[in-house]
Parts: sequence; C-alpha cells; structure tokens
Amino acid sequence: MRKGGRSTAGTILDEPIYLKPALTELPGDIQTRWQRHAFSYKRNHDVDYPPFAEFSKFIQDVSLENNDPNLVFERPENDNPPARMCDRSLCPLASAVPFVPCKPIDERKSLIRQHRLCFRCLTSTTHMAKECKLPVKCTECESDKHLAALHVKRKSKPKDPEEVQGGEQRNG
Repeated sequence: MRKGGRSTAGTILDEPIYLKPALTELPGDIQTRWQRHAFSYKRNHDVDYPPFAEFSKFIQDVSLENNDPNLVFERPENDNPPARMCDRSLCPLASAVPFVPCKPIDERKSLIRQHRLCFRCLTSTTHMAKECKLPVKCTECESDKHLAALHVKRKSKPKDPEEVQGGEQRNG
C-alpha cells in the first residue's frame, strides 16, 4: 500500500515495541550508545522515538566504526577479555528463559547470579541493576524496578476468623 508516493510497509517498524526485541540482542555497550543516540535524536527532532531508518543508520555506523581497519587495534591478551555473546543452544539461562516463571524465585536469582546478569533488565553482563538505564516494566505489578521473571507474589495475610464472621464469635 502506498501513501503519498511512499510505502507504508516500513512504518510499523518505526514503533518502539517492534524495535525493542532487536535492541535486547545488542551488546550492552551498544544498547547504551543507542539509548544516548535515541535521546539526542528525540530532543533534536521533537519526536517520541527515532524511526527505524535512524536505528538502521546507527547500526551501520557502529558496524563501520568497529570494522574500520584504521581504527581497530590489537589489545594485549588478558588486558580486557572480549565480551562474550551468549550461545542460546549452550547457555542454561537462555534455554531456561521460557520456563523461568515456573522455577522458584531462589532458583531464578541463582541462575541470574551464576550468569552475572543485570537483575533489572536480565540482558546485560556489563552493568548491575543500580546502573541499568534500560526501560523495564513488570507485567504483573507494573513496577519499573524488575521484570515479571523476578516478580514475587506477596501472600496476603489470612483474615482473622472473627473478621470473616463479622466479629461474631461462634458458640461451640
């Protein structure tokens, strides 16, 4: 379908909800760079969120920058080990993700600690929860402090039998 001589097929990709899954696959440092870039773009262009074309341009620029032979240099070994990407077929946490809510909270936290993931976004090994700038929201309680995988359901205190019976006591 065309609108004003331009295809509207790409406009759905301009919605942030469709871009977020791609963002979570990026390394933490590039996510942080995109966040700064997106904020600057929003401010300079007076929009709610940068369009997909801007994200695509950003990724191309990062790729060119990281692969420019004149700018790439060798680091001495053991100085800063390269960031490792998670191989979903080998990573126990990645393979457990669909089943995380079924596991007890202590086991979920243990997996997150074991894999040194951020307790807030659950996607990065480069920062901790207190430094996390990624937008998160729990689908259970709407909290912006954790994701649903770490939501703890609070048990309500059982009501006093007298309250249930309207304060009347039974004679037995």
